[in-house]
Amino acid sequence: MTSGQTKVFEARIVWGDTGPRPDGYLRRNVRYVADCKAGTLAVSAVAVFDVSGARIKTMISPPGAVDPAAPAADRCKRAGLQEVCRS
Repeated sequence: MTSGQTKVFEARIVWGDTGPRPDGYLRRNVRYVADCKAGTLAVSAVAVFDVSGARIKTMISPPGAVDPAAPAADRCKRAGLQEVCRS
C-alpha cells in the first residue's frame, strides 16, 4: 500500500537458528509503515501464529500511538525500509 512517500509492508519473523526453537516461540508478522522521505518506520500491527499456522492474536497500533524512528542499528529493518522505498 502506498500513499505519497508513505508505504506499508509486512515482515515475517520466524525462528531461523539451526538449534531447537525455544518453548513458546511463535511466528509473527509485523506490519510497518515506512516514511520514505524521512527514512523512518513505525509498527502498525503484529499478528501472532501458532505452530500449525493459525492466527491466534492480532495487535494493532492506532494512528499516532507509535512514534516513527529511523532503523539505525537494525540491519533487517534498514534493509526492509530501503527495499520498500525503492519500489
